[in-house]
Amino acid sequence: MTRHRRQESEEAIRRWDRVFEALSAAPRRHLVDELMDVPDGGTVSLPEAAVPAVIERDPEAFQIELHHRHLPLLADAGFVEWQRTPFQAAPGPQFDEVAVVLEALYANAGTVPEHLVPACRTLEREYEREREQSEC
Repeated sequence: MTRHRRQESEEAIRRWDRVFEALSAAPRRHLVDELMDVPDGGTVSLPEAAVPAVIERDPEAFQIELHHRHLPLLADAGFVEWQRTPFQAAPGPQFDEVAVVLEALYANAGTVPEHLVPACRTLEREYEREREQSEC
């Protein structure tokens, strides 16, 4: 393997690690999911777009967690861009790297173990759609 090819492989490994790190927390997954439906140049309001509906959180503590943990991680990788006033987020230049993973998951929702489906509206919807189609 040439040195250039090895460097490309190492960079690809780092990017994959960042993708899965970004998707390893519910607020970040939910935000990415919400941003997937935003038209080009659009934004979503925070903190609402990052809160899974089934999870109750202290709003102030959650906003601090977004500011200091979740949003910087997503922004540092180029997955999102965000601002404090107004508190909102938009897809970043590397957003497709995380979106493609969720798109692949949703496209195969029927194969996802049922106990992993709750807490993600899009996955729940796609899971039910695939189950209904398989019953026909």
